[in-house]
Amino acid sequence: MSDVNLIEIAKKYEKNDEPGKAYQYYLEAALADDDKDAVYALANMYMLGDYVGEDFEKAAHYFEIAYERGYDLSPELFIFIGSGYENGDRYREKMPEAARKWYQMAAEAGVDYAYACLGKLLYEGDCGEQDYQKAYECFIKAGEKESMTLYYSKTNNIEKGYRFRKRSI
Repeated sequence: MSDVNLIEIAKKYEKNDEPGKAYQYYLEAALADDDKDAVYALANMYMLGDYVGEDFEKAAHYFEIAYERGYDLSPELFIFIGSGYENGDRYREKMPEAARKWYQMAAEAGVDYAYACLGKLLYEGDCGEQDYQKAYECFIKAGEKESMTLYYSKTNNIEKGYRFRKRSI
């Protein structure tokens, strides 16, 4: 559907005193014009359920588009979205690969906590890749070494690679 058609639909909703639906179509039309502010507004609308049904995946999709178009998103939002994908909820399944992508974006934006999130995914193998060495490196980058003592040791079974053990301080 073209942005012209979306605008016509929005106008019909506006005339029928349905501002929520009109707002949605106006914003979707703005997407066609690379308007990063409109895309961000649309993402918030879906995240909060304002005027439209709450839809986490659509919100994340539009936040990503806004970010790609140059909108200055808070890196903490990346953590929030990553956590939503990692944990899922009663409406959607866990999506660890999507979580990993958002945590990586947060890490690249300078959020140390993102490395702890990545480390957890790698340590538990939730992304299909269980890599204790990479997990350890992420925990070190996150500064987790200050809050707990982590060390890894080779196990008898070489296939298990490395594992972490907690030591009380």
